[in-house]
Amino acid sequence: MKLANKILAVAAIITVIAAPLIICLALADIKVEGYSVRRYDIDSLCEKIVSDKMSMQCGDGTVLSELVDIEIDKFALEGRLDSMGIFERIKNRDIHAPVIYKWNKKVLKVLNAKVKKKPKNAAIKIENDSYIVEKEKYGKITDLQTLQNALDKWCADDMKLEYDDTGRVKGFEDYYKKPEITGDSDKFQKLLNKVEKVSKQKFKIKYNDKVFYKAGKLSFMKVTDNKLTASDKKISDIVKQIDNDTSTLNQERKFKTVSGSKITLQPGTLGWKLDNEKTIEAIKNSINNSETVELVWSSKGGSFTKKGEDDIGNKYVEVSLEQQKVWFVKDGEVVWSSDCVTGLPTVERHTKPGAHQILYKQRDRVLRGSRRAWSSFVSYWMPFTWDGQGLHDASWRGSFGGSIWRSSGSHGCVNLPKYKAAELYNLVEQGTPVLVY
Repeated sequence: MKLANKILAVAAIITVIAAPLIICLALADIKVEGYSVRRYDIDSLCEKIVSDKMSMQCGDGTVLSELVDIEIDKFALEGRLDSMGIFERIKNRDIHAPVIYKWNKKVLKVLNAKVKKKPKNAAIKIENDSYIVEKEKYGKITDLQTLQNALDKWCADDMKLEYDDTGRVKGFEDYYKKPEITGDSDKFQKLLNKVEKVSKQKFKIKYNDKVFYKAGKLSFMKVTDNKLTASDKKISDIVKQIDNDTSTLNQERKFKTVSGSKITLQPGTLGWKLDNEKTIEAIKNSINNSETVELVWSSKGGSFTKKGEDDIGNKYVEVSLEQQKVWFVKDGEVVWSSDCVTGLPTVERHTKPGAHQILYKQRDRVLRGSRRAWSSFVSYWMPFTWDGQGLHDASWRGSFGGSIWRSSGSHGCVNLPKYKAAELYNLVEQGTPVLVY
């Protein structure tokens, strides 16, 4: 009985002592994420943690709230607090709140759109015959995939970030897009060596012995995708300038006839005109392995001169419609002449006046009219217009010259006696001017 009473007495004492202790523990502050908070103030605690984390800054000054959404798993936190033992509470151990991080892709893309400073590759800029090396630049535009991977990792690690002295998160500069080509890369140095070598080389555009354009090879080239190649635009501009300076096609010419009259010849097939496309292609094919290239012409004159000067030369065929005469002049002297019959003076059949040229020569040719309305065999064919007018023999005619052409003229060609056509055939060549007036 005495023992039982003693036990009851001790129990009463313990109860008296323990009750305040339990109450004290129940009301004591608990440290969560470094903050002391009473058990019943859990909502305020969650708001405080979220607010502080959302205000953290990244390496570029971006506030973390612009990148991620943060939530505290309140139920998980309450469960963690409920599971704390007495001694954990006595020691006032700091616990981490279960934080949920969700990075905001949409916001990141909007931020990127506002960024003006983008990374720039190291580059070589060609200016005329020289070049300039432009160093790479590091911009401030986000590599979204890299940042996503980093954020996912940080979220999984409960955002265990390192901070610098200003309170910004370290390492965030790593998610900026970097230049793909830097000046010290092997690829860039190889290109630079090639450009340096080419910068010392010259290139000429010429025809026969005359040089029309001379410059350093870099003037014809460009650097694209880290490669040195021919520049279509630069070459095209150069060829256009040469064409503009040399073209004499489709222009009138002052001319002194055999009889001494000074006349103006209408434009015809005679004249210098570059074949721009073929010349451009020739330059592109030659620029890497040659020092010169020849101009390619679609049309030529009798002799090459400066634009606006006489390009007829000292050897040509002269045809007078009024006199019905043909002459071959060489070095200012008539070395051959003949009577002729030209086209009937109608719109459809007249011989076209103008400064023309022999387009080609052909033996034994059958000439045919439109829709095969007529055909004639000739032994010596020397066309001078692209629509089929030319000099040739006309064995079907018994006479030439005089006024035959007015009533029985040709379909536009210049008819000659056969033996005269044979002689002229041996005097002319492709490109010989044929001057009709």
